[in-house]
Amino acid sequence: MKPMIWIYIFSLALLIGASAAAQQQPVDDDEDDPFELTLRADLGVVTPLYHRIQYSEEGTDFDYVGDGGQNVLFTFNRLATDVRLGSRHHLTFVFQPLRLETSVRLAQDVTVDDAVFEEGQPVDLLYNFPYYRTTYLYDLRQSEDAEFSIGGGLQIRNATIVFRRADGELQRDRRDLGLVPLLKLRTRRSLGDDWFFGGELAGFYAPIRYLNISDSDVEGAIADGNLLIGRTLDEHTRAYLTLRYVGGGAQGTSEQPADEPGDGFTRNWIHALSLAVGFEYTF
Repeated sequence: MKPMIWIYIFSLALLIGASAAAQQQPVDDDEDDPFELTLRADLGVVTPLYHRIQYSEEGTDFDYVGDGGQNVLFTFNRLATDVRLGSRHHLTFVFQPLRLETSVRLAQDVTVDDAVFEEGQPVDLLYNFPYYRTTYLYDLRQSEDAEFSIGGGLQIRNATIVFRRADGELQRDRRDLGLVPLLKLRTRRSLGDDWFFGGELAGFYAPIRYLNISDSDVEGAIADGNLLIGRTLDEHTRAYLTLRYVGGGAQGTSEQPADEPGDGFTRNWIHALSLAVGFEYTF
């Protein structure tokens, strides 16, 4: 996959935040307050900007946005927990569902593996890709009003993709469960008067099997980054508005069981944007 302009934009924003954080004086580990728990919840909308998929070399390169009804807004939510140990060590846990479900009447024949969904037929489409992620972060230059953290973690890949004719007589589906390693950056800085600015970028690019923890040479990538601006409401509560990019996918051929249709080839890339309101509460 070619480097994405979105990654450069978010990376630049994070580097700006890191530079600002580096100008602050660091704080020492607080032995009197070694533990802090923060809960976060985002609720908003998400829309795919680009989403194409192909199953089997002879299959159709299907455009979900142009032909699959994904040119609308879908509900977006995200739950996260951050555990701070001392002043510099963080463990984060994230659950972020992504369920895109549409029904369309096909404008042309669509081949999925060896099944042909004919032009004019009503088809139900499901792209369900929730993920569960845990990461460790270390604050390189934490201060009273700034943070810049780096780290890494693992994400559970849990995908279900379905093409089903509306009458139920024809269906093709793929399911995939596995682990994805990733790297992560996070920054936050005070803007004064209880306002703050921040962002994060998590992702990984794996062109070979040993990096994407897979049995086949499939190119895979994931990128999840956001920018946010918010305000501290009281000692424990903060609210924010966040713009998030979620993207990635895979391309290549994996071994296919003899009793399964298709030749094992997959090409699936998505780039989506979400806008959400978030709240966080620190105990």
